[in-house]
Amino acid sequence: MSIHRSTSALCALIAVGAAQAQLAKGSTTSVVATGGPCDIYQAGGTPCVAAYSTVRALYGSYNGNLYQVRRSDGTTKDIGMLSAGYVANAATQDAFCTGTACRISIIYDQSGNGNNLTKAPAGSPDFGMYNDSEAVADSLPIKLDGHKVYGLHITPGGWKTPGQVGYRNTKTNGVVQGDNPETMYMVADGAYVNGSCCFDFGNTEMISTVYGDMESIYFGTNNWWDKGVGNGPWVMSDLENGVYNMGGPGNMSAYGDKNGNTTNDKSVSFSYPFATAYLKGNSATATNGGPFTLKGGDAQSGALTTVWDGQFPVGYSPRNRQGGVGLGVGGDNSSGAQGNFYEGVMTAGFASTATDDAVQANIVAAGYGRSTTIVVTIPAHRDSVFNGAFDLGTLGWTFNTWEGGAHGSVVNGEYQIQIDSVGQHNSGIQLVQNGIILERGKSYEVKFDA
Repeated sequence: MSIHRSTSALCALIAVGAAQAQLAKGSTTSVVATGGPCDIYQAGGTPCVAAYSTVRALYGSYNGNLYQVRRSDGTTKDIGMLSAGYVANAATQDAFCTGTACRISIIYDQSGNGNNLTKAPAGSPDFGMYNDSEAVADSLPIKLDGHKVYGLHITPGGWKTPGQVGYRNTKTNGVVQGDNPETMYMVADGAYVNGSCCFDFGNTEMISTVYGDMESIYFGTNNWWDKGVGNGPWVMSDLENGVYNMGGPGNMSAYGDKNGNTTNDKSVSFSYPFATAYLKGNSATATNGGPFTLKGGDAQSGALTTVWDGQFPVGYSPRNRQGGVGLGVGGDNSSGAQGNFYEGVMTAGFASTATDDAVQANIVAAGYGRSTTIVVTIPAHRDSVFNGAFDLGTLGWTFNTWEGGAHGSVVNGEYQIQIDSVGQHNSGIQLVQNGIILERGKSYEVKFDA
């Protein structure tokens, strides 16, 4: 068992006693409901400032709504989860939308910052002149940990024709601006892509003005500026008037790379049914990584592949992030892209490699495409610690804050506790495991690293 203490002001109490509440015999808990990506980012010091998904909670304790659907008669219904921290309750949508058409009208921000997404307004008169459309609510059913849920199906319009599905928020709270660092990822479909501009998710303009005003993940086969190997899709970044997967001369023009559509040999294709795409942007003067980092992976198994970790294209640093949030369209509402979106978050700060890896592991454990629910039985009566190496996240453990302030989560095989304020007693903050039977007269040993 490894316990990582991030502040020396107060020790966390590891309490393993039978005097507290017992688990019911044969109780089962799903692996998916043991914490979310935003818990990992919080523990890593890069908290989520915007978090979206129509398929699952992105915090282990989140118990709000994921999205809203609107029927053709204008009535709406919020869609929550089967239980706190778990997957979407698709049955609520099915019942509400029976016999009529529904569209996804709001994607709720789970971070608590209120950065909800609604359909994007018109943008550039050349590339996205019409207001966008809302996604058809039942057009993307998938399985997540054995349950039917609905993803977000982004269908294309045209630069001069309506119909593009896209979402945006230009009155945000807490989203990174200027040259301050940020991290983001999304889970998308590696088969439903195209080469038009631009299936984006991330930091976008409040108003399209100058080059470098946005910093979003792009996922697709666009090769007007940089390109990768194979047929794509590639993990790239839309930095405005340029979609890049590496540093270099840059271009800052609406079409094509004057340098011959440079190929990044490390930019492999991520054509998985469920793919993860990561972007990290640091400040120009930072020394802790990047400043421009791109990664990708399979959301069903395996580790991340680094596509680029180096300088931004020339002319794009220092950054001029405006702090809007966009999904499915380019920064100027460029309306020609397609993609399927399942989840994505934006954070404040440049996440560590360990945090990246822990988030990827959490996504894999969520069970994308898995047709049956994996359950783990916690023995109701036992004489040893369950899940002592935190291989199953926080399953079997309870974190209590009786006084003071603290938060904790599992990161890279360690339970990391950040003490924000100190209480009056050493037992004010506890990491507890219940259900262990201790017999009178016998000796027991608990070992942990701190």
